[in-house]
Amino acid sequence: MAPAPAQIGLLDVLQTVAGDVSATVAFYRDALGAVVQSESPHWARVRLGNTDIGVHSGPASHQGWMPAFRAQDVRAVRSAVLAAGFECRDYHDIPGGVSLQFRDPTGNWLAAIQYGVNAAQLATVEG
Repeated sequence: MAPAPAQIGLLDVLQTVAGDVSATVAFYRDALGAVVQSESPHWARVRLGNTDIGVHSGPASHQGWMPAFRAQDVRAVRSAVLAAGFECRDYHDIPGGVSLQFRDPTGNWLAAIQYGVNAAQLATVEG
């Protein structure tokens, strides 16, 4: 008889590795409004939206995830990220809305999604 499958609960934390934990925490806090749950030189946990992100000290050799967060105003997200000095890709249409991908200090890609708009509308407003 096979063992019962593990019971998985809600997502607790998305983890990433950063060469500089403090700089990565500062980005999430200052540019995106995350709330720091805990922080040390080797590990930090920040809450962004309703998701916790864990930042572990080490070389950023594993960059395989990209969380996407809903945003009320994706243009404001873009402005904050650019003002903080970080890279943003162009707006990208998705079904029902637009996605904006951007990097954190470690080089990890994240995304902000806004529904009810498209890339052409956002480019027209910014242009």
